[in-house]
Amino acid sequence: MSFQPADELVNADGWVPDFAPAEYEDRRARLTKAMNGAGLDAIVVNNATTHRYLSGHTTRRWNNMSRPILALYTAASDCYVACSSVEAGMARITGHNVTVIPFGGPGLSNDPAFDVVVDLVRDVLGSSPTIGYEGGNWLPYEVPEAEMAKFRGRTSHASHVDASELLWGLRLVKSEAEIAHLRTAAKINSSAFDKLYSASLVGVREDEIYRRMASYLFEGGAEALGYISVTADPRATVWSGGFMYRKVAPRTALYVDSGCQVAGYWSDFCRLASNGPAPQVSKDIVSKLGDVMAVTYEEVRPGRTWSEAYTAIEKRVVKIVPEFADPSNAVLGRFAHGIGMAMPEPPSLALQEHAEIVAGTAMCVEPSLTHPDIGQMITEEMVVVRDHGCELISDGTATTIREI
Repeated sequence: MSFQPADELVNADGWVPDFAPAEYEDRRARLTKAMNGAGLDAIVVNNATTHRYLSGHTTRRWNNMSRPILALYTAASDCYVACSSVEAGMARITGHNVTVIPFGGPGLSNDPAFDVVVDLVRDVLGSSPTIGYEGGNWLPYEVPEAEMAKFRGRTSHASHVDASELLWGLRLVKSEAEIAHLRTAAKINSSAFDKLYSASLVGVREDEIYRRMASYLFEGGAEALGYISVTADPRATVWSGGFMYRKVAPRTALYVDSGCQVAGYWSDFCRLASNGPAPQVSKDIVSKLGDVMAVTYEEVRPGRTWSEAYTAIEKRVVKIVPEFADPSNAVLGRFAHGIGMAMPEPPSLALQEHAEIVAGTAMCVEPSLTHPDIGQMITEEMVVVRDHGCELISDGTATTIREI
């Protein structure tokens, strides 16, 4: 099964936009309103996901550090994109309502890109503008901070303020069109797991499992890989941060966490497998984790903070799963995180997260339990917060151990 875009969706320029124009117009209108409310004349954007979210401009050239892409979004709803002459065509074709200003040069420094933005600040924003920037709260620049500091020095007549909270506020609530992309990414991930676990993996190394999973994700229609982690035995003292070169042994559990990107939107969830019949103790553990997830889906709802939801969940969970009262073998802590065009995104389901829960927030819920004979068991699903609680985005099979 493949979820690649159908031929009839390809436009005359050979591109399939992530969204209809109305989606981008709504985002830019909300950005303009937020900027005016915060007293910002413009925001300089150099984060790939922020820029794609606001404009649709999509490219793989963000990794070219010598020819950066910079966007200036103004409170008058204009978007100016400074990019290399090679990138200019992609910016015009994929970007919605953008003014592209290409720059040349040998690519030996970032100065030509910043020259464009400095000129725009002078010519468009006036004598003493207030300019927002990224760089805080999980919104990193693609260029080094030293380059942004140099830019602020070159525009010292302006006031520069952190706008990362404002930008996250725009991205927090997912539209139904965004949720549709999250669902597609989740379906591709589920299909890849089905293929991976269709035959015995005993004797196969973690690196080969990683490559197979990546191949299945691309075959299914992923535009890019997400986070993939393969651990041949959850009893291992070192869990893989991708893969190691350990082989899968008979009669052991296999942990694979995986995800991909579709139109910039991530999937992220793990699935457990057993090389042979799963021990009853493993089934009991994932059943208990399923109880934790069910409670979470009920308690995470608008009208309370994430901290309040966490407290309510913990109060119920320790009664039905006593192991969670013992911190040595249970993990609640921060056991859910936001997901969208980044993984993770704010917010977090944690005692320290005091933001209000808002309907339309997409989350990954991932509680875990550790058993001395089995190791750490993790179950994970993607959900979206609705007025009544949580609705599944992923396939809901986290508590099923695949016996292969």
